[in-house]
Amino acid sequence: MPLSDKSLGKIKKTLEEKYKARLRKNMAEIATFDEVMFETDKIDEKMRQYFEAKRLQNYSQGYYFAVGLLKQLYD
Repeated sequence: MPLSDKSLGKIKKTLEEKYKARLRKNMAEIATFDEVMFETDKIDEKMRQYFEAKRLQNYSQGYYFAVGLLKQLYD
């Protein structure tokens, strides 16, 4: 059963926050605070663009993509 757009958005936001926190922690060992924030913003924008492009495609294709992406982000 496909996820609703609202459910998918909530899951995406949760996974994004977990991923960004892990990214900040890992980068903090080798980069300055400004560099970490800059890279986080770039990744955030890329993720937003990527998800938006997929939402605009066929819903069933978007659903299978989202499920696969969420599985990858979760692991």
